[in-house]
Amino acid sequence: MIRQLCGREGAHRRLDRIEMENFDYSAIYSILQDTTPQTTQAIALKKLKAKIIRLNRKHHLRMFIDNGEQDRISGEEPSPHHLLKIRKRQAHRTVHQVYDTDGSLKTPPADILRVFTDYMRRKYDHIQVNEERMRHMMNCGLNLIPSAANTTLEESITMEELFQAVKQGKANKAPGQDGICLEFIKKAWDVTKCDLLEVMNNIYRDAIISDQQNHGILVCLPKKPDPTRIENYRSLTLMNTDYKPFTLIIVNRLRPWLASILQPSQHC
Repeated sequence: MIRQLCGREGAHRRLDRIEMENFDYSAIYSILQDTTPQTTQAIALKKLKAKIIRLNRKHHLRMFIDNGEQDRISGEEPSPHHLLKIRKRQAHRTVHQVYDTDGSLKTPPADILRVFTDYMRRKYDHIQVNEERMRHMMNCGLNLIPSAANTTLEESITMEELFQAVKQGKANKAPGQDGICLEFIKKAWDVTKCDLLEVMNNIYRDAIISDQQNHGILVCLPKKPDPTRIENYRSLTLMNTDYKPFTLIIVNRLRPWLASILQPSQHC
């Protein structure tokens, strides 16, 4: 009973910290959108940065990792027992050795990183495609989008479409290079919605995609315990969060026409 009460108190403290952090980030965003002189903005941003660092200092010193253990209430602050388990888990997840394509065992971290890098470059290298065969395949009786759908599909993305796509997005998903998660967009919706809508329409209507949006973070997940072969890792690319509502908007627009586009063999 005492443990549950302490756990609930820790959960409330964590929620308060998250709310304060979101408020500070919204304040930073508002300052950047303001037209005040840069020197004034720099002073205000420096103060908010120090405030966020102080707010998260205790949190970061504890090396808290949400590992989803069943013996800890959601939001409960980790105890020394949890920290020891986290360290053991980190050591277990660290790649200590791996065989390269020639069968040589690599143990130095730099060599292990080089093995992974070379493998991923070969795996995702450009694939030669016969363009003539591709054109032939496209002319093999594939259904086209009805002309009546062109008007709807070519319209600019509306705020309502964007809001529905953001609301459909799943929580607790890892962000990409920008570090922005979907929870932040939902929390700061009134502040970010106009800029996010502009980004969506730049991609959809004008085909403008920044270099950062074209790149992701590559994560290698082991397929089995203690893997030593590069083939025993499953690669996963973490993309920026703005891709997720963008793809949902396209899916929602295409859904009314899917029955007339897909072949019977394409249905699951």
